[in-house]
Amino acid sequence: MQAALALAVLSANRLQADLRLIATQQAIDPCALNEWLRGQGLAVQGECILGGPALPGSSQEFDRFDGELMLAACSRCAADALAELPVEDLVCLLHPDDPGLRDAAPGDGGSAALLARTDLRFAVGTQRFQQHLVGRGFPHLAQQATSFEPADRQAAAAMPPPPASGRDVFLFEVMAPVDRQRFAIGLDAIEQALALGVLDPQRWDFLFAAPGLPQVTLRQGQRPTSLDHLDAGAAWQARQQALLALRLPPPGAALPPPLGVAAEHAVVVVATAVPADAAPGAIHGAIPGAIPGALVCALQRDAVVQALRQAVERLGGDAHPSRRQPGAAPARDDAPGLAATAALLTAGR
Repeated sequence: MQAALALAVLSANRLQADLRLIATQQAIDPCALNEWLRGQGLAVQGECILGGPALPGSSQEFDRFDGELMLAACSRCAADALAELPVEDLVCLLHPDDPGLRDAAPGDGGSAALLARTDLRFAVGTQRFQQHLVGRGFPHLAQQATSFEPADRQAAAAMPPPPASGRDVFLFEVMAPVDRQRFAIGLDAIEQALALGVLDPQRWDFLFAAPGLPQVTLRQGQRPTSLDHLDAGAAWQARQQALLALRLPPPGAALPPPLGVAAEHAVVVVATAVPADAAPGAIHGAIPGAIPGALVCALQRDAVVQALRQAVERLGGDAHPSRRQPGAAPARDDAPGLAATAALLTAGR
């Protein structure tokens, strides 16, 4: 929400306009708002009008907008506002703390229906979350959405520190709809990889993202951390820590890019159905539409183990990026800051 507020202030100042803030849950404290703005080096040049909390489905707050630019700070606010506002006057802010967005998939309705629209303007914080949404099946957001980093210090903080244990992170993700059969195959493959020494239990901390499935303890005694038990922000950061990920997409689903599933430098194994005439074991780019840089294999224990072996070999002895030698971390594309994003959103108005 801090990024939304800063973006709103910058946009209003560029337009030499008054700023209207509408709360959704509780009234805005003017003193706290002023203190926060001063701390960020921001000031509203025009008048700042505080309103709300707005009632769901009520037009009382939105019917006064006439040609004004509105920034909706969450998907629910955007859905409410779209019933009252012209599309060209609304910008939807997308961010990983919005619980309706992280696991959205095409056809789900709700926030997914909002993401699927091609007639809206989107501002996505951050570039990594934009890549995550593209990977979830919304490819138009790669071109039609503007990504930004809230601030240099916040962008640096977006990469979470390495695990306190000093080990690297392995992410096992069973994508919805979840079924126990797919989960059991993946779990069996992980335990087999541990038994064969493919995965060194001294190197890896395990994160499991499989909604609705019970907690498990691996045969080697490790108890994986469940993302179901983490809040939205912690779960998002946990995904970004993974150096190695095993992803099980739903049967028949198109192969999604691994972006957003794990850190940019991670190796992602995708276990799915493959053509009957495909070569056994791990397949790299052999399936039409397969993801460059990912290891795609059959959803079979031995094939997954072989793919994990190749993934570990590709990683070599590299540990978490914070423990690598300087310069070993991959280059990162520049993304505009809030000021540049405000300039884009207000251009021509």
